[in-house]
Amino acid sequence: MPDKLPFFLNIEHVGRLRSEALSWVGTPYLEACGARARPGICADCTWIAQPLQRVGAIGAVDWPERYVSHGGGPRMLELLQEVLARVPRLERIWRRPLEPLPPLLPGDVLLYSTGIRLHHLGLFVGDNTLLHSWYGRVDIANVEDQREKLLRSIYRAMSQ
Repeated sequence: MPDKLPFFLNIEHVGRLRSEALSWVGTPYLEACGARARPGICADCTWIAQPLQRVGAIGAVDWPERYVSHGGGPRMLELLQEVLARVPRLERIWRRPLEPLPPLLPGDVLLYSTGIRLHHLGLFVGDNTLLHSWYGRVDIANVEDQREKLLRSIYRAMSQ
């Protein structure tokens, strides 16, 4: 059986992901919105799973009802990693302290921790662009501007 390839090597998949993800820009941030997240309604940092699911890149994500990214402590970081590890077709391709960082591909899920209290997810959509929901709304950021947050892991959607 051949090795799995990244789902977003297909340029058509990348275009669909960007379109889907950009439809979330401006959506208000609401802590613990989780599975209730909808474009224009509410989102916390876990919203990024929905565009990946809608384009067929990953399977179902079993977000816990009580996940909070702020003030959850180290247990919430562990919980986030456990949830991501169970997502069908999503594989961790890098984790701190492994070096060097691999090149990012559109669709990569970046897991950050800003210390023992704050944890965060971002969705890389290419061209140094990261989409994330952090205090206020879903926003576009330059992935390089997010270096002050401690990048913990990178997850990638893989073909079946």
